[in-house]
Amino acid sequence: MTDQRIVVVGASLAGGTAALALREHGFDGSVTLVGAEHAAPYERPPLSKKLMQGGSDEPDWVLDGGNAAAWADREVTFRPGTTVTDVDAGGRTVTLDGGERLPYDTLVLATGAEPRRPPIEGADRAHVLRTLEDALAIRSAAADGAKVAIVGGSWIGCEVAASLRQQGCDVEILEKGPGLLSVLGSAAVSERLLGLHRSKGVAVTLRADVTGITDRGVALADRFVDADVVVLATGVSPRLALARSAGLTEAAGGVAVSATLRTSDPNVVAIGDIAAVDHPVHGTHVRVEHWDVAQQHGRYLGAALTGAAPEPYTRVPYFFSDQYELGFEYRGWVDPAGPEAEVVLRGDDPEGSWYAFWLVGGAVHGVLNVNAWDDGDPLWRLATERPVVAPDRLRDERVPLTEL
Repeated sequence: MTDQRIVVVGASLAGGTAALALREHGFDGSVTLVGAEHAAPYERPPLSKKLMQGGSDEPDWVLDGGNAAAWADREVTFRPGTTVTDVDAGGRTVTLDGGERLPYDTLVLATGAEPRRPPIEGADRAHVLRTLEDALAIRSAAADGAKVAIVGGSWIGCEVAASLRQQGCDVEILEKGPGLLSVLGSAAVSERLLGLHRSKGVAVTLRADVTGITDRGVALADRFVDADVVVLATGVSPRLALARSAGLTEAAGGVAVSATLRTSDPNVVAIGDIAAVDHPVHGTHVRVEHWDVAQQHGRYLGAALTGAAPEPYTRVPYFFSDQYELGFEYRGWVDPAGPEAEVVLRGDDPEGSWYAFWLVGGAVHGVLNVNAWDDGDPLWRLATERPVVAPDRLRDERVPLTEL
């Protein structure tokens, strides 16, 4: 058995998946998984979907139904409810909140992100959604047809709105921008999402100037929104304190990592929400805060650290969303600092099956499919190979996706 020691900081989807992947690929040194939450690693998407709708009281666990003892069966030392307060990169140790120091040969940073609270008076009164505990608290507070105000028309904001509306709540989304999901950079897609939510009875206020949050609701510059429950859905910030204490190089708002997820310190790797990958497909540092990226980083890293994945990490970003009867999948990535993308829609029924394509310089950089589940292979090829395609061919439903 090797005497190599790997410490994974962050018992998240990324961190937990990496720990399991190390064992699956034959690593026989020590693996310690340290997490601030008391729960075992789990997947976060159900928090805003089936759990918020009352379909489950638990998320999707990374291992064996959330049984913490199962990690010991995989020879992973799991330290829940424990915070790492410092990284000594020179001495290759991490310090825990109780003062204990853990030595490492390789440190895996999977510290994730935390909800952003904007500088609004009373913002600390509002709920945020990041953890299992957060989701259960929102669901409990929003029971019995409560009035709910959601500050932010993000993916999380739209998903929570849909879930609580389906539970009979009176929901209003307050979005400061001109449309929902402004992160997509498409007025046409935003308009379709806006129509969807309004058709389901969700009130949506765009260009909302939120000035304060109280126990009774949300104050706007021009009116007051009564609400029993206020949820902030204004994005997240990567947790970079430990990366900074280790002196790691940063890029794209996170930790700069190579195409094999290595940081500027040869003994430290970073994965998940904090990792800005020098991506071979996109030719720049790419940092994405979505479930698939966290999971795929963990799987790749476990293989890479054991020599089972010599090739660089090349998977393009992917994420999904469920809202009412519609399911969304997005593949690819458009550089927010790059040229503005042209967005082309295919399909005229907003509540049926349709597609959106993001073109940069005529080349496909991102694809969205809605309620269309049989086209994964050609959509992955479009997002990965990024061909130049005439907009008219993308719009034309008579042209098979396989011919694009």
